[in-house]
Amino acid sequence: MRRFGPAILLLLVSLMAHASPAKPDTNYDVTGWRRVEKSPDRIVVSGGAPLLTSDDGRLRLSANRMVLTMAGKEKGHQTISIAEAVGGVKIHAVSGPGQQVDAVCQKAVIHPSTQMAELTGSVKVKMIDRAKFSGAVELSGDTVSLNLKDGRAVATSGQSHSRLRTGPASGKGH
Repeated sequence: MRRFGPAILLLLVSLMAHASPAKPDTNYDVTGWRRVEKSPDRIVVSGGAPLLTSDDGRLRLSANRMVLTMAGKEKGHQTISIAEAVGGVKIHAVSGPGQQVDAVCQKAVIHPSTQMAELTGSVKVKMIDRAKFSGAVELSGDTVSLNLKDGRAVATSGQSHSRLRTGPASGKGH
């Protein structure tokens, strides 16, 4: 693998929208890293505070280390087939007006073509859908399958690690 030292380089990766051919490409900026390793099919960023953000503001992903597995070229751009984030993972996804998901975990594997994420390790998810709920829905568990497109989640956990909380917006006494 080719290695780059500390850089002020902005890494721009184009992600093709597989679900709808009419939807324009979504571009992602990867910033805040100190080290990048690049091969034809993988980009690994680490050190500093790696942050992946979409140009449409719908996804923000931070972690200690990210591995982007690249697929073949479509329309002249390489696409991300899998984005893996490890260590101190934070996800912020907006699926529509008044709809957002915030999650923290130790590892996330995101499949951009299906907009699905598999979260593991001390997972905590907070979902807000102002059209459906008066407050946030919070869940925690060992693993969570998360649909970034619509905010649906399925948690799997042992009894001592699972939790579901609903009600008015979180605050003192809730």
